[in-house]
Amino acid sequence: MAKIQAQILKGFRDYLPQDMIPREEMIDKVKEVFQKYGYSPLETPALEYQETLCGKYGDEGEKQLYKFEDNGKRKVGLRFDLTVPLARVMATNQNEISLPFKRYQIQNVYRAEKPQKGRYREFYQCDVDCVGATSLVADAEYVLIASDLMKALGVNDFQVRLNNRQILNGFFEYSGIKEKDVRAVFMIIDKKDKISPSEFNKELKSIGLSSEQIKKIVSFGKISGTNQEILSELGKIFNKTNDGKVGLAELTEVVGYLEAAKIPEKNYQIDLSIARGLEYYTGTVYETFLGGSAKDFGSVLSGGRYDKLIGMFMNQEIPAIGCSLGLDRLYAALVELKLVANKIQTTAEILVTVFDDSLKVKSFEVANQLRKSGKQVSLYPGDGNLGKQFKYADKLGIRYVIILGPDEVVQNKATLKDLTKNKQITVSMDQLDKELGI
Repeated sequence: MAKIQAQILKGFRDYLPQDMIPREEMIDKVKEVFQKYGYSPLETPALEYQETLCGKYGDEGEKQLYKFEDNGKRKVGLRFDLTVPLARVMATNQNEISLPFKRYQIQNVYRAEKPQKGRYREFYQCDVDCVGATSLVADAEYVLIASDLMKALGVNDFQVRLNNRQILNGFFEYSGIKEKDVRAVFMIIDKKDKISPSEFNKELKSIGLSSEQIKKIVSFGKISGTNQEILSELGKIFNKTNDGKVGLAELTEVVGYLEAAKIPEKNYQIDLSIARGLEYYTGTVYETFLGGSAKDFGSVLSGGRYDKLIGMFMNQEIPAIGCSLGLDRLYAALVELKLVANKIQTTAEILVTVFDDSLKVKSFEVANQLRKSGKQVSLYPGDGNLGKQFKYADKLGIRYVIILGPDEVVQNKATLKDLTKNKQITVSMDQLDKELGI
């Protein structure tokens, strides 16, 4: 048989145990925060009909869809995000779901985009959405969720940046930007931080904007100060634009809720350059950025209000809002920040060694007894002397090693070694569980 070349597709990656263990711990913490706010779990298939996915993500997103025909000649695609599948779920399960519907979903999504640091073509998203949310209290609550998520993961240096798509619509009206150009301008604004100022201006010029319009966009993006100062400046611009007034009123209300919740202003900031390129957003939009050595990872949690998307699948308009945490990018950022210790290669806390063939049964018995008491135990599965077994435990990051030699068995005792403290004691079998202390 010819040798098969072992390789992995570009943009994809394997996660070995030393990465999977802390990632699963992250997922547990994320679930805990979502559940604290009253959200329930949901899963959807990786494959959807192409007509479900197409036309929801803008031109750039459309290019990144994985589309193909399956064996039944059906036109299908891999899910691009978890929001559009949620909209499809709402349409196909109307009689089973009560509104408002609060769900979280943690699954892989697929995008044929250029791989970057912390960004892959297959990655986990952790989404939390509220369908049927009419109150702007829900918009503010997502900033609280983002804040709680970051703190649960040990991140203190972060900032949720807020905007409102209605404010941007009002600005386009104020600047005389034609409706046909709005989509293209949204996409360019959304990548403002990823390109140079000259490239930003060049791209705006390429879609036919005048120098005066470009100047207004650049000037608008530079409005800064405290949140209240920014709201005050916006009030001077939007005294004659309908969308702008609506967006300003909504953003003012959301900021008011956050002030009432006493969220430190260093952790949330109005940022008029936040656009969120996906077409389905209609109101509040936000992105979350980390500080320190992780500042170049881009947004690790983003989302917003999308009041029209679900109506595309149903005969009525249903408001909704949500956010999505990119688990893989955030994990890479936490490694960069040294908030993740990815050196442990096993979930086992204890290794029970096998002294020799005559004592295998005794080792098997002790390992099983410890598991029954709730311990995570690995019984050494190979052959080799104790030195080899100790090296095995040390390499995998196992803290405790139990030795059951002839002398210990005769005396109904066990030798227990703590590898982290390099401390060894011999205890009676009835005290072994207590001495482990885990």
